Amino acid sequence: MAVGMDFPLGVKPELERRPWRSEGILGLLMDGTSIMRERLPVYVLLAAICALAALRGIPDLYRATENLALRTVAICAVAAVFFILPSALRKLDAHFRMTPKRILAMLATLAIIAAATEFGFAALIIPGIVLGVLLSQALIAILRADEDESKALPQMLSEAMFGSFSMTKNHFLSTLGMIVVSLIFLFVPLSVVLLATVLAANSHPWTFLFTMPVFLLTFIYLECVRYALIVHWYERLERAHESNTTAAAHS
Repeated sequence: MAVGMDFPLGVKPELERRPWRSEGILGLLMDGTSIMRERLPVYVLLAAICALAALRGIPDLYRATENLALRTVAICAVAAVFFILPSALRKLDAHFRMTPKRILAMLATLAIIAAATEFGFAALIIPGIVLGVLLSQALIAILRADEDESKALPQMLSEAMFGSFSMTKNHFLSTLGMIVVSLIFLFVPLSVVLLATVLAANSHPWTFLFTMPVFLLTFIYLECVRYALIVHWYERLERAHESNTTAAAHS
């Protein structure tokens, strides 16, 4: 077997998985609720930090980088993702833990994917989309890999990239559709909430104290639902890849 081909299959079959809810939109919403509930005290604390920052003034979308409240929300949103992702991955492995090595691997993977897609977009846009889809499963793949101390980070990264390519190459359009749906599900309702937040704050400045935390918690919940979809899709691709590899080995 070629180097890296066994990466998507590296997950031990006896791993304890947390059950998914029913299929469909309702099932995703329920899974998102379950993921958010796991670290709810952390998210409430982040929302409280946003409320304190909101005391400094009304948000100005035209000067967002200069507004403390909006900067605080952005920082808290990024921090929340580091709790959301492990919770979502525990749907595949109930004992998953985010270790320093996995954090380093995650940051390196994100940097490589960002650089590759940025290069592709600079080329002619379409190559960036293609690379983004083919590498879309690398982050989950590298986090799910067994922490083998003998493996150097470059080897882990190459196996994750190759594993993502192997899983998505025969499911390109469906994976692209999943990505588009997940982004629409995040940004459309979030844009509505943001607009309502800004309009309310412009009319009644005191509401900003409450709407900013609500905006952050809305983002966190939508991200929980989005990652439930992403991890669910990864599981499907992984099983399809395992089935295809097994069939090829017996042919």
